Amino acid sequence: MNNELAAAQIKLLTFKIAFCFESLEKAFKELSYEMDLLAKVDDKVHGEYAKKLNGFLIKTMEERMGK
Repeated sequence: MNNELAAAQIKLLTFKIAFCFESLEKAFKELSYEMDLLAKVDDKVHGEYAKKLNGFLIKTMEERMGK
C-alpha cells in the first residue's frame, strides 16, 4: 500500500511540474514576443525591462541552482 501511495504522489507531482513547465514556457514566449514589440517602439524602455528580466532570471537561477 505504501508503494501505491508513493507512486500516486509521484504521478501527481510530475503532472503538476509538467503543467507548471508548460505554463512557464508559454508565458516566456509571450513575454519575449511583447519584448520584441517594445524594442521596435522604444528601445530605451525595452532596455530597462530587459535588464529587469535578465536580473530576475539570473537571480532566480542562482538561488535555485546555487552560485
